[in-house]
Amino acid sequence: GQRDSENFWKYSTKLKELDLQKGLDGNELDELNMHRFLEFYKETMTVSEMRENLRSTGAIQGNVRMIPITHILIFKYRADWHHLVNAPQGDNRAEIEEAQR
Repeated sequence: GQRDSENFWKYSTKLKELDLQKGLDGNELDELNMHRFLEFYKETMTVSEMRENLRSTGAIQGNVRMIPITHILIFKYRADWHHLVNAPQGDNRAEIEEAQR
């Protein structure tokens, strides 16, 4: 609810602060800065723990280099990444119906 949306905003702001390459346009962090992000929110993990937790969601496989904020949120809120990537973006039912005619 409201609390989650405020936390999402805080996470986004902190991520952009730590993204030294993209700054305000940032949406992902390297492992070092992701650890700094987690430490800031008192959710410190070892490198192995972080990698394993990210892989456990199914959203990340193989080597982890850059970590998008969505992957952290998927892990933190135990979300199904399939639902996230297939979720509708806005209400465009009228346009879809028109296109299907």
